[in-house]
Amino acid sequence: MSQPCGAKTRSGNPCKLPGTGAGGRCKFHGGATPGGALSANFKHGRYSKYIPKRLAERFQEAASDPEILNLTADIALIDARIAEMLDGVEVGAGKDIFFRLQDAYTAFERAQQGHDLEASKAALLSIKRLVTQGIDEQSTWDQVHLLLEQRRRFVADERRRRVEMAQMIDAESAMTLAQALAAAVKENVNDPKILASINVRFRQLLNTE
Repeated sequence: MSQPCGAKTRSGNPCKLPGTGAGGRCKFHGGATPGGALSANFKHGRYSKYIPKRLAERFQEAASDPEILNLTADIALIDARIAEMLDGVEVGAGKDIFFRLQDAYTAFERAQQGHDLEASKAALLSIKRLVTQGIDEQSTWDQVHLLLEQRRRFVADERRRRVEMAQMIDAESAMTLAQALAAAVKENVNDPKILASINVRFRQLLNTE
């Protein structure tokens, strides 16, 4: 007779149904679902078992993307974000914000001297608004500078990748070239010793020994 499932139920008590599936659980507590490599959700890869189901499809798409090393899209995304952030910056605001603060503070001092409570409140509110605006603007520029630095690194990496790609001959092209050279040598060289020596050299170059 099968042992009880033992999984905790909603009531907090152990399940008493017979455990007939994987791990000795019943069909209601995972026993009917094959585990490990037999599971339909099993995927190879170092991160697969840690990825939430909602991200699994996007993970697989990214892992199989032949252009995953291409940083052009990342650079374009940074450019779009920088443009969006700069659209929110008031032109010329940073230049005269301290003069506007000075005017607001002067108005506050006059209101204090004249014991004008409402004018004092209005001046303080104006000062607060200008300080907040200045902080927000500086924060925006700090983020823009960080994005520009990230963009600079991406551009350098992409430029290096393109140079390496331009200098690289893929294996198929190299093999085709080697076969053409071998055919030309066989057509024009009749000495067995020379052919053998050339063959050895070809193998060394192609690293097929």
